[in-house]
Order: sequence, then structure tokens, then C-alpha cells
Amino acid sequence: MNDPFSKAFIIVIRKLLAVTSTCHNAKKPLNLAIPDVKSHSHSGGRALVLLWPKGMTYLQWQKTLRCVCWFLYRKKKKASSSDRRIQRERRRVKKFLKALREIKKQKRAFRKLASLKQNKLNILASECNCKKEPKDTELELITLLKKFLERKNISEMAAKKILDRRDPETITYSVSTIILSALSIFLLRMESGNKYDDKFSRTEEKYSKINISKFIDAPEGHHPTIKTIEDFLKKLLLEEINDLMIQFFQDLMKSKFFSDHPEIQLGDCFLVAVDCVHSNTYCKPHHLDGENEPDCPYCLRRVYNKGTSQEKNRWIHNTLVYTFVFLNHLKIPFYTYPIRAQQAKQFETASDTEHKQEVESIGVKKTLPLIRKFFPKMKICLLLDGLYANRPTLQLAEQYGCKYAIVRKEACLPSLGKDCDGLARLPNHQKDHTKITVHVEGKWKITRNYEWFNNMDLGVDKDKPIITHVLRFLETREKTNQRTEKKEIERYKGEWLYSEKLFFRTCEPAARKARLRWEEEDLFNSQKNREFNYKHDYSRHPRSFIIWQALSFFAFGIFELFRFSEPVMQRICISTESKKTISRIALVEKLSAQLCERPTEEIFSKACMSKRIQFRYDFSPPKPKNKLIKKNGTDRLKAA
Repeated sequence: MNDPFSKAFIIVIRKLLAVTSTCHNAKKPLNLAIPDVKSHSHSGGRALVLLWPKGMTYLQWQKTLRCVCWFLYRKKKKASSSDRRIQRERRRVKKFLKALREIKKQKRAFRKLASLKQNKLNILASECNCKKEPKDTELELITLLKKFLERKNISEMAAKKILDRRDPETITYSVSTIILSALSIFLLRMESGNKYDDKFSRTEEKYSKINISKFIDAPEGHHPTIKTIEDFLKKLLLEEINDLMIQFFQDLMKSKFFSDHPEIQLGDCFLVAVDCVHSNTYCKPHHLDGENEPDCPYCLRRVYNKGTSQEKNRWIHNTLVYTFVFLNHLKIPFYTYPIRAQQAKQFETASDTEHKQEVESIGVKKTLPLIRKFFPKMKICLLLDGLYANRPTLQLAEQYGCKYAIVRKEACLPSLGKDCDGLARLPNHQKDHTKITVHVEGKWKITRNYEWFNNMDLGVDKDKPIITHVLRFLETREKTNQRTEKKEIERYKGEWLYSEKLFFRTCEPAARKARLRWEEEDLFNSQKNREFNYKHDYSRHPRSFIIWQALSFFAFGIFELFRFSEPVMQRICISTESKKTISRIALVEKLSAQLCERPTEEIFSKACMSKRIQFRYDFSPPKPKNKLIKKNGTDRLKAA
């Protein structure tokens, strides 16, 4: 082994073993033992013999033989090229090891950063005293309602629109807290102020006080009593609550709620239903001044059998309500106007029908200019009942640029009804101005008859003709009773005055639009019979009682938008195909139970309130089950 060639060969083998072991495994080189090397010469030539040493595995021996064979092959070439090859391999290995070290450094830095963040999260979790929620945990309904009120900026709007007239030294609760407290009475259907006090003062309900304070943003464990709320509302003006409702609707418009959901509108007009709602009737004045004289400016006096022994007096409250109505039963009240006693003083002895008609006409004349100021560029279509079917109302709507669809009863404009009856007998009219559709919906066969009359003259006022258009509608529903095998028939008949001309293609949506006026009747029914308890005297004070009524309508609009949002619909939906949900009262019962019984950490913790959620809406109609059978004698419209 003293031969210099043998020594050089052994050195090269060691280098090659280091290189190959490093290339095969990105770890430390293998400590392979170098086998014994013997030199033999045959016939003037030189030969090297490698002996398999003891203790070396077969795989190690294979690698050694590969290295030797590679060296012997490269030995035929120039030494300089083999040296350059070895150097290149070394450089590649060094680059690879350097990159590997950088990766290890980055891993260590990442692990260190991750551990720091995890420590911070653990500290925050310990401060919140709550466990980390699993990703699939759903927020409760009461948490969604709280987040919905925050998303719609109800507290901020109340603080901006409502002036605080209290003594600064006696203020305990903010304006937004008191307004949220009053709204919660209607949102949770508590029906009265005393029930509100009792519900959140019970000692047996462990979480009610803390939860209600979180819900209305009050100091922890405290909430304003009904007396505190009443004292605050006595100093408010009705215009402030109306401004609050109008701002709520304008924010919806700014957020492109209606442009994103065109399916809830018919045409390009906003449908505004206007009607009076009767709230209270008193046998004697409900509020007296210091001299025992009635001082309520909203008590409308009614005198029956005047001048006789059976004469009796009554005092009533009537409020004119403006409501935006949409398809899919969505309705948003936005303006209330209680009728003043001085405005209807001359109608004290009139009949109930005449009194109601005059009172509503007075209210519309006073409020329609204000509505147009609030929405100067909005396209508005007024939906009015039969009490407004008169010439002054038509002129008023035209004056302020409003379209209209007004119910016409037989007693209203009788001359117009006779003219329409005469035209209906003409053969050409029956051919070109009528339409019949037949649908099957479930077990019902529904037949709808449309008939329209354009350019009907109602006379002249100040040298200007009054022109209107009339739509007549008849719906017949038939089904066969399976038990008695008798036909059950239901009919609905309607007639409306329209501001726009009617045609074959527009008569169906026109009738559908006019029938949406019943959504406001459903609103009044909800206020009176669905636990809003509208007839209840939340206050006897002349000013605060109209504030309570306005807040009930505001709460109704908030609750409707909340109820139709997708997160709520997913939790209350019974059937996804028909989109059938639980009733409003059942939803309110769930909200109330969660507010009073659930632990605060489960509904109002920081983890719950910081969880992101989007209140989107899906107003697409359910899968249709009705089938169109025919449309009368024309192919201008395709069968649906």
C-alpha cells in the first residue's frame, strides 16, 4: 500500500463515498469502512483487488464497488476532467446542504412564531374565561338578533336622531340603551311594560339580568325600568321616531338591498300602502290636565245620538300609517301620523264610515307632501282602500307625482261604474279588453277573469279633465271534497282605479300589485293579534303613547328583515322546498327563552360576537306546484 497510485486511489474512494452518500441521503455522510486494497501485477500490467471486509453490510459493499468502477472508468480520461467533475459534485452538495440549512432555519422561526401566537391566544382565552368554540358551532338566534341590530346601526342612529332632553346629572343610561329597551319589549313580544320589569327581575332566572344588559348595551347586570323608559319617552317628539324609521329605510337603499333583490318588486315603482289603524276607544278622556279638562290632542271625540236621552260620547285614537309593501310578504312601516282632534272636530256627529273617510283624507293631505320631501326622486305607487276613491285624492296623487291603485266600491263614483257596465256589453270590448287564465294549485282549480277600461272621464276641475283607468278582477276557486264529493267554490271580486293605461300584458301584474294592499291589513292584524298588543295602553301620557305606537311599527320592520335573512331562515325552516318556516310567535318564544335561560358565555361572549356572519337574503319563490291550463283564445303569451 506504499504505492503512490494506491494511496491516491484510496483517497479518491473516500471522497466518492462521501459524495455519493450525501447525494443519496440529505443527511450526514455514511461512515463506510475502506476495504483492504492489494496491488497485483500480471504480465507487465497492474491490477487492484478489493477484499470484502468483515462487518460491512452488503448494501455498503455494493456502493463501494460502484465507486471503484466509476473511478476506473473515469481513469481512462484526463485527470483534469475527473477533478472538475468531483469539484462540481462537491459544489452541488454544498448548495444542497446550504439550502437545507436555510429551510431548517425557516422551520425553526415559523415554529417559534406559531408558539408565540398560540401563547397569546391562550392568554386571551384565559382572560375571556371561555373555551375555544369548534368551527361548526352555530350562533344562537338571540345572538343573531343582537348582531343584526349592530349591523343596521340602530344604536348609532338613535344617538344621532334623538335629542337627549334629560338633566345631565341624573343620566344613568344612554339614549341608545333606552331606545333598545323599548324596542326589545316589541321584538320579544312582552305585551306590556310591567311584564318587561317582571321578566328581567326574577331571581330564579339566573342569566336574565346579565343577558338583557348585554343585549341593550347597558352596564352589566342593570337595565332601565319601565318608569325610566316612560320618563324618557315623554320628552321625545314623534318626528324623531319617524326620522329614525326613514333613515333605516334609506340605509337599506344605500346598501343596494332593493337593487340586489328585484324579485320582491313589481316594476320600477315602490309600492306604498296607506291606511288608518284604530288603536283605542275610551268612554272618558284618558288624560286630564290640572283643571280636569281633556288635554290629549289626539283623542277624536265621537258623539252618538246627540240631543237625545241616549246620547253618549266616545274618544278614539286613529293613526295613519305609511308602509312599503313587497312580494313574499315583506313589509316595512316607515311613517306614522296620529290624527289631531282639531282636524276632525266638525265630524264628531258623522257616521262611522263618513268620519273614517274624512279623517283619512285629512291625514293624506297633511302627510303626502312630507313623504315626497323625504323621497323626492322615488317612483311611488300609492295603494289605497275604497275611502280614497274620490276626485280630490286622484288630483293630490297627480300633484305630487305619485301613481295609484285605489279600491273602488259600488257606492264610490257610481257614475263611473255605470259607464263601465255599458262598455262591458259591447262585443269589441269583450274581445279586446278581457282576459281569462286557469291555474291548478294543489287541489284547487283557480280561474281569474280580467277586464279593463281605459281613459274614463271623471269630470273637469279648473279646466283640467280628470282621467283614470279601471281594472275589474274576478277569481274563482273550485275543488271537490273527497268525502262528500261536493264542489267547494270560493270567489273574490275586486275593482281598482289605476293611474296607468292597462293592456293585455299588464293587467295581471296590475291586479297582483293592487292586491298587495292587503299586506298592510296583515300588518295591522299582527300589531293587534300577534302579541304586539297594539291596543294596550303602554302609556296614558298624550305624548309618550304615540311614541310607543311608532316604536311598535319600527320594531315590526326590524323584525321582518331579521326574520327573512338567510342565517335565520336556515334555523327556522321546516321545508326547504316550500320554504315553510315556524310561526313568528314560535320564533319569538325561542328568542325569549334563549335570552333568559342561556348562559351569557354561550350567546354574548367575545368569541360569539366577533364571529363573522353575513345577513343575506333569498327571496326566490319556492318550487311551483301550480300549472297553467289555458289563457283565453290567444297565443300572445306562452303557457307558463
